[in-house]
Amino acid sequence: MTRDGIVTRDGIVTRPQAFLSFAGEDRDTAVRLGADLRAAGIEVFIDTDIRPGQDIALAINDALGTADFYVLLWSRHTPGRRWVEAEYSAALMHDLDQSRAFLFVLRLDDTPPPRLLAPRRYLDAFADWTAAVDLLITAWSRDHALDTPVRPAPNPSQGGIEVYVRNRSLKVSHVVLVSPEITGEVFDKHVRAALVLPEEQSMFGGRIGARFGYSFRLGDTTLGERSIAADGVTDGSVVDLRVRMETYGPDGTISVDTFRDGDRAGLTAAQVRTLVNTAFRHLLP
Repeated sequence: MTRDGIVTRDGIVTRPQAFLSFAGEDRDTAVRLGADLRAAGIEVFIDTDIRPGQDIALAINDALGTADFYVLLWSRHTPGRRWVEAEYSAALMHDLDQSRAFLFVLRLDDTPPPRLLAPRRYLDAFADWTAAVDLLITAWSRDHALDTPVRPAPNPSQGGIEVYVRNRSLKVSHVVLVSPEITGEVFDKHVRAALVLPEEQSMFGGRIGARFGYSFRLGDTTLGERSIAADGVTDGSVVDLRVRMETYGPDGTISVDTFRDGDRAGLTAAQVRTLVNTAFRHLLP
């Protein structure tokens, strides 16, 4: 991160835009957050940016459509504010539709967020404003540095470190929260559960299908018996998810490397694509 913007993986400086949503009583806090984000090279939209005579609804809709991130400032003043509810509902739909981290919640006091947003990514600013804003900017900077869309992370108040699990073939990354003290084997189990990684996918009543195996690598190191910290995994590390696939047809098990299009004992390329897309569609951007 520089004062001129976020540095991407290719070294290009960009100026992402953040949309700030808040109750009227929290306007001063929103202005403060806007100033802090602008100082970090992030463009900010708040309702004070709407020009006199401009259609408010259209201006907000346009800003949401072009924003890279949406930040909901949540406090005791926010529940029941229909305009804010409409904004975060639209942001949540955008988050789900784009299958990436878009919606963030910045809590200004200990008021619980709405149940709909509780599993999303939120930070507590009332305990340490500077730390919360820095974490927000750090999360955005990490997301921009990856070469794949980043799916939303769970609520960081659960503790642990954030690790990006990336698969280049699926062209997507996911953020998981883990303890740095767990072993690679436990990390494997945690990620499989968190991402609901399938062991098998079949079609036509089980007559054809594919079985999947997984491994996790940090650079050239395969995570295994040691703690992930000992293997070099830290907060913000990118761990590559490797997927092994073995297909089987009506005549027995075959290797994905040996099947041939039209081979009566094997699967066609289209069938393999269908199996993979069906098995991993919940992870795809």
